[in-house]
Amino acid sequence: MAGAGGVLSVVVSSQITKSGPVISGDTVEVVLVQPDPGYQADPAHAGTGTIIGIVCAGGGNPIAS
Repeated sequence: MAGAGGVLSVVVSSQITKSGPVISGDTVEVVLVQPDPGYQADPAHAGTGTIIGIVCAGGGNPIAS
């Protein structure tokens, strides 16, 4: 399911790694994406869309989840 007005906030990364259950990477920027018709909030389905804005840019700060 998309966010308010069908717009998604998406983290853009230049590097992502996985070691066991830990997924790590950096955050290059956060963008707003308008999903193309037919978008399903399901990782088994590819999602495409158009970047309509930048929330924040720069950084390259490491993240882990």
